[in-house]
Amino acid sequence: MKNILKSKKGESIVELLVAILIMGMSAMLMGGLITTSIKLNTQAENGDVALYTEINAAETKSIILDSQETTITITTEDNVSISIPVAVYGKEEDALVAFGKKEVSGG
Repeated sequence: MKNILKSKKGESIVELLVAILIMGMSAMLMGGLITTSIKLNTQAENGDVALYTEINAAETKSIILDSQETTITITTEDNVSISIPVAVYGKEEDALVAFGKKEVSGG
């Protein structure tokens, strides 16, 4: 080991080319990993935006699903049932909905 460290000889061209090849392959692999990471992060971010948009639409009751006439029935421990007509808000195809007491018009 001491002889190698004290040697005045430089590295051979083959050793240099192998080192450059290893560094180049490492850089290509790292670039591929970074690209994949960016794609996955973008997909996750787009999914989050879509989800929060739908949650916001359901919570703010901005999309009314008129096709569904729904009532919620609440039964107490004494078997007393109360039915409340509700409106359904949200996106039907994604099953992300919110319920609100249905406004009865007229008097």
